[in-house]
Amino acid sequence: MIEPSNEVSAAISRRAAGRLASLDADLPAATERLLQGAPRRRSLDVSNAIALASMLVSLVQFGWTVYQDQMRQKEKAEARDSLVQRLRDRIETDGHLPPAQRDLVAEVVAEEILG
Repeated sequence: MIEPSNEVSAAISRRAAGRLASLDADLPAATERLLQGAPRRRSLDVSNAIALASMLVSLVQFGWTVYQDQMRQKEKAEARDSLVQRLRDRIETDGHLPPAQRDLVAEVVAEEILG
């Protein structure tokens, strides 16, 4: 179960999962299960919705932390570009998505974080 302090990142995760359902139709449901306490999986097989959901929730939490730090230091446009790049870099170390899907996930997560 998600902690109240993580409600923002949980809401972002849900919205991003809905927007990324084209990658895996089970992604929104898998994300919800994960937010409710299902165990996370580190290896990413795009056909495995729970692994993709795990990567997504982790990426949102990372991205939210980066965003909060950057907003204290930079202008919003600069923060967005930097956030997208950091999310892409994080995906490369956490999973094995094809470049087009990696870029889509990074863009969607950044857009949801930035509102």
